[in-house]
Amino acid sequence: MTAAVLRAVYASRDQTARVRHPVDLLGHRAPFEFESVLSDAATRTGDLDRLALFAAAADILTHRRHLHEELT
Repeated sequence: MTAAVLRAVYASRDQTARVRHPVDLLGHRAPFEFESVLSDAATRTGDLDRLALFAAAADILTHRRHLHEELT
């Protein structure tokens, strides 16, 4: 499911503001292992606004993983 959402967002030609919410949800809900996929998506896009969205979501996942490791 997570990969399907990312593929749809990445392929979308919508304005960045319209895909911001789904990408934010990926950062807050995706499995920790998905961080590398989001980082890769950030490096592949030519749109700087989308790059920032994907990179921020990857950072959120990394932060969530670190918190999880500290709390367990």
